[in-house]
Amino acid sequence: MNFNPRWLSEPFDDVRPPLQLQMVATDRNVSLARRRLRDWLTADVSSELVDDLVLAAYEAMTNAVEHGYADCPHGPVRLQARRSSDHVLITVSDDGSWRVPINDHFRGRGLSLIRLLADDVHIAAGPDGTVVRLWAEAPYEGLAHLRSRPAARRATSLGPPAAR
Repeated sequence: MNFNPRWLSEPFDDVRPPLQLQMVATDRNVSLARRRLRDWLTADVSSELVDDLVLAAYEAMTNAVEHGYADCPHGPVRLQARRSSDHVLITVSDDGSWRVPINDHFRGRGLSLIRLLADDVHIAAGPDGTVVRLWAEAPYEGLAHLRSRPAARRATSLGPPAAR
């Protein structure tokens, strides 16, 4: 029996170039990837959905850093974001195998949070890695809506206002 959601097997027609990042699994790199994803999504996704998807993807990337590499710390983490006319698909993958956290503090809310923030989530985990796919409905209106916003709202920065 196949438990994969229908959207995984349907064709995906990109309306703009996807975002594709590969990084070493470190907290710093995940933070940088989170900013790049936010910038990419901001082009044509509502700000509320941007916030939700960035947080969900960040949780998935953080899980890869914290749990993905038992025998080989700092293996690769990949982030891909794609945009169709109706949806956004974000994929986070690693090549590791799950490891139990070392500290005694139980957190364990990342996957629940990811499921709350995206319209649908598919997770495939195995000995060769984990793939987390986030699916969200997001009607594409092109880039025309950006022209109606003041320039200051369109600007993105990676530093404080004084550094711009």
